[in-house]
Amino acid sequence: MKHITLETTKQQLKKGIDILADVVKVTLGGKGKNVIINNGFDNVKIINDGVSIAREVEIEDEIQNTGAILAKQAAEKTNDEAGDGTTTTIVLLQAFLNAMMKVKTKDVRGFREEIAKVIEKVLEFLDSAKKELKDGDIYRIAKNASLNHDIASTIEKLMIKIGKDGLVTIEDGQKPGISSEVVLGIKIDDGYLSPYMITDPQTMKSVIKDAPILLSKKRITNIREILPVLEGLQSKGKNELVLMVEDISDDVMANLIVNKIKNVFNVCIIKTRNMEDIAVVTGAQIVSEEAGHKFTEDMLGWADKVETGKYSCLVSGGREDKSVVDKKIEELKIQRENADNEYDKQVASQRIAKLQGGVSLIKIAGDNEQQTKEMKLKLEDALNAVKSAMDEGVIEGGGMALYNISQAIRESKMDGEAVNLVTEVIETPMKQILENADEDVEMIKKGFEKNVGKGYNVITRKYEDFYKSGIIDPVKVVKCALKNAFAMGMSIMTAEAGIIVKKDK
Repeated sequence: MKHITLETTKQQLKKGIDILADVVKVTLGGKGKNVIINNGFDNVKIINDGVSIAREVEIEDEIQNTGAILAKQAAEKTNDEAGDGTTTTIVLLQAFLNAMMKVKTKDVRGFREEIAKVIEKVLEFLDSAKKELKDGDIYRIAKNASLNHDIASTIEKLMIKIGKDGLVTIEDGQKPGISSEVVLGIKIDDGYLSPYMITDPQTMKSVIKDAPILLSKKRITNIREILPVLEGLQSKGKNELVLMVEDISDDVMANLIVNKIKNVFNVCIIKTRNMEDIAVVTGAQIVSEEAGHKFTEDMLGWADKVETGKYSCLVSGGREDKSVVDKKIEELKIQRENADNEYDKQVASQRIAKLQGGVSLIKIAGDNEQQTKEMKLKLEDALNAVKSAMDEGVIEGGGMALYNISQAIRESKMDGEAVNLVTEVIETPMKQILENADEDVEMIKKGFEKNVGKGYNVITRKYEDFYKSGIIDPVKVVKCALKNAFAMGMSIMTAEAGIIVKKDK
């Protein structure tokens, strides 16, 4: 059965978004609070990671739950694009819907166009206000995101060494603390074929450790073709496999997914043409029709860990001998020298860089399992924030950049209902940070008049120059949060009906 909703659709969706936002937004800022999660499966967690909290929210009412799902989709898009900013996205989305519900207009689509023009102006302000990274900024950004000196210090040293395009993977350490090393590894820009292959709901990735890897340029049309490999692994007590293919039939993929769901055998399938360097790093042999290869255990390569997301796959700790990798690098250098066109030279250079760079492995652990999980989440957030900052630069943090832009727009010649709505909404993150710090928002705002050019630091409880204090945010994160929140909000406001499946009691 399905719910068919008409005039109450927007209101019910909004209720679901409010439930999600009210849980998540308490984590925002330097004085953000924690949330307890008991999902009935994992150990009880106490965390302040917005995206992890949002993923756990499920509402009994199906229509309201649909609203929560839409908010999660907007936040996940920000996370995919910038690696951070999920809580800010949800806060902005809720504020936008609150404001839009008060608007009385017969031309919603026309009003959307006016809002879009104001958003473009806000984005222009953000670009004009951003600054390039300077010495110490990597540490400051990592510290703001993690609130942990050791994490920030480790990321600073690592990113200076490997750059923003360097590959990083994170693992649980054996003893409390944080350390890093470089291992053989490589990344490709192809992800899993189905979300059913996800093993880690928190990161939405398939993570396979001590991973056997099968590479095939031969189209797999029958499950029996790869049974010798699956059965051979099972006989050794291994029921996981990373399968990289150029093509695979729907029947085979469906069969493997069913086996994964039933916990019989977990196969992560990645459709890709980028196999050669993975073969070099892992010691795998590529199965091909032309060579008459068959699917056997001898064709397998191995890696310490394979992390596969929707759009990428990171292989770390390749088991091939480093001398083999070094030999391949020398071969590629010769190919680059002998290449008769610029494209082939560029391809060879890219492959050399990938094979030489390896993967930086960070091991982190707390005093207990709960603390380790919390530290890993903070490390991931800090790492993503730093990479975003290295992409596009930084602006004032703590919601102050958007707040200052709202004031600048108010003081400009721009006017109208759309302008008032956008300026009201983009002040919300700063206000929420102050509320989470138990501050009087109106009193703090009055203080800005006497402290021109300064923001309010909720940690020190003082007005400060945020650039000097190191309270900075990646401009990319703020822009993505802004665009995705308003895009989802405007789509929701055009909904006049809903057809939503009822839960089976």
